[in-house]
Amino acid sequence: MANGWTDERQRTMINFLVYCPKGIIFLKSVDASPIIKNSEALSKIFDEIVLLVGPNKQFITDNDDATYKAAGKRVAENYETFYWTACAAHCIDLMLEDIAKAHLFPVNASTIETARKITKFIYNHLSVLNLMRREYTNGRELIQPAITRFATNFISLQCLFKYKKELRQMFTSTAWVESNASSTPVGIEITEIILNYTFWKDVEHILNVSEASVVVLRLADSEENLQWVMCTRQWTEQKRTTSYTGRLSIAGGKINFTVHYTLQHSI
Repeated sequence: MANGWTDERQRTMINFLVYCPKGIIFLKSVDASPIIKNSEALSKIFDEIVLLVGPNKQFITDNDDATYKAAGKRVAENYETFYWTACAAHCIDLMLEDIAKAHLFPVNASTIETARKITKFIYNHLSVLNLMRREYTNGRELIQPAITRFATNFISLQCLFKYKKELRQMFTSTAWVESNASSTPVGIEITEIILNYTFWKDVEHILNVSEASVVVLRLADSEENLQWVMCTRQWTEQKRTTSYTGRLSIAGGKINFTVHYTLQHSI
């Protein structure tokens, strides 16, 4: 396993680790600062590690850097049974990122930003937060830890939509109306949003598009020994039951690249 990191002197280091039944063993560390943007030079270092450990082993690297990807493909070309494939979780995370991009889907981006405004307002006002926890969500939160960075948007939307009825009740309750926060400009705006039918329809629309992807993301990021076929089966089911062709064309392009590359280079 190749794990890239930056030390206190701003050097780009790569730690090489070996995972075996007895645990993880440190192999070596390399200062890759001079070559971190050079895929050919980086691939030579990777190749040395593969030869040292054995080309019949699995080699795992970071996935979010173009140089790592290019270097991985170069190494794969040197071995008949060795192939490069993208991280499934990272691939799906990029799909979720696209769904939330303003220049692609402005309504989605606007709705997600509005949802953030609601949660920010509630969590920035202790009296409102305590009211919600005590009377409407039974102590449960609107903000939940997400699997990945972009999944956070959709997990938050799921939580909001789950408590749609309770939030609408809270923002029309006597306790809210009599609170100091309700008469502020932001409080008035949040109340209007919560009671806005269109906002909730937009939230529901985004969840219909993204829900299956979040489910697959959880599978792909699971600690269990899951095979790609499970992910692709989930994805196929989503394509069969969803009519949002614009979203699927973006998402399909990313997942098809990953799956097809893997299959072509493993035959």
